Amino acid sequence: MKNKIDITIDLPVYKGIDEDNLIEIICNALALNENSFLPRTAKVVTEYDIRADYCEGSFEVLDIELDNLDFDEQENIILDLEGTAHVRYDWYAHYGCKDMCGGDEVEESWRFQVSGEKLRLSLSIPEGRHDEL
Repeated sequence: MKNKIDITIDLPVYKGIDEDNLIEIICNALALNENSFLPRTAKVVTEYDIRADYCEGSFEVLDIELDNLDFDEQENIILDLEGTAHVRYDWYAHYGCKDMCGGDEVEESWRFQVSGEKLRLSLSIPEGRHDEL
């Protein structure tokens, strides 16, 4: 059974917002809530190396794709939509010896929903590794 985390983030949207501003608000909301994603990001990095630690502050939103936008009679975006956030973050592992360390970056695509002034994500949490240590 896969574990998951459900995250809801408030969005400071306003009537008449255009697509570019909505994308910017979503990017900022995700970046400001980096710690909310730790249950996933900290676990994902251990898939690369069992000793890996998530590098806090490395979270970056690379791109936001909005699915088909709907508009009301006044040409305002109807804030009931889905999209994909393309994100990147780093990990680091130290192996206990001088000059023995590793690290890399992870790029993922996360689906999300916007409903009114709420951004919602449901992210799976990988199971732990049993092949090392």
